[in-house]
Amino acid sequence: MKISSLALREETYQTAALNLNLPEGMEIVPGSETLTDDTGTFHSDKSLSQIIAGRENDKYDLGHASMGRGQNWNLTLRLKVKITDKMFAGRTSFEPLVTLKTQNGITFRSAETIEPNRGIGGSARVFNYIPSNGVFTKLTGYNTTSQSIFRNSKYADYELTVGNYTGNQIDDVTIIDFLPRVGDVDSKGNPRNSELSPTLQYISAPNASIYVSFDEPREGMTVVEYNSIANWQYYYSSLSTADYKKVRAFKIVKPSLAAGSLEQVATFRNGTTR
Repeated sequence: MKISSLALREETYQTAALNLNLPEGMEIVPGSETLTDDTGTFHSDKSLSQIIAGRENDKYDLGHASMGRGQNWNLTLRLKVKITDKMFAGRTSFEPLVTLKTQNGITFRSAETIEPNRGIGGSARVFNYIPSNGVFTKLTGYNTTSQSIFRNSKYADYELTVGNYTGNQIDDVTIIDFLPRVGDVDSKGNPRNSELSPTLQYISAPNASIYVSFDEPREGMTVVEYNSIANWQYYYSSLSTADYKKVRAFKIVKPSLAAGSLEQVATFRNGTTR
């Protein structure tokens, strides 16, 4: 990655920072980073090695950097990233950003430009992740338990996507989702620490069967154990308002999932309760 500038005047910045904005599921490999000053025109109270060593997640503090008139920055950052189990299959994008704050308190931001002729849409780096094997699920939409989302819109929509990278068709696919609640647990029976207790408002899965359960998932109980003891009821496109408030989990059952497929199997909406 190149960091360059057009220095029209001398300037010393209160703060200067580079945020790679890596998507969740990407992590920088420790020890893989190098930062070089290709023209010797970058000046800061921090050395290049200190900038690398001081990285927090994917953010680099460039220190109190200064720019001399006609002395353009020409930095090169090289690094490796690794994929974690939080990475979503399919295409994702991210946009590195440099932020500079002048002595007068004025903040400048500059996003990376990869394809200038495409304008803003050409700035984001696009990464297409295809898992090498296994079955993959992802839930996209607003953060499941974020208070700020529900405070503003009172509801949030979600999409449930499943991918099959086993190399073979899978029959009788079952997906179970625990709805968030204060004091709830995750699929392994561990505390999930949800902030709110939203109510399911609708769910749709055109090519699958839907079941709902009013039984509360218990701490220490895995999703497999819950599935065996829950009283599942077939979902006939809608429920009464009272029953929607009682739903604690839903189950999607698909007859099959083709090899190499990445399919959106369900959409649903959660809303705030009063």
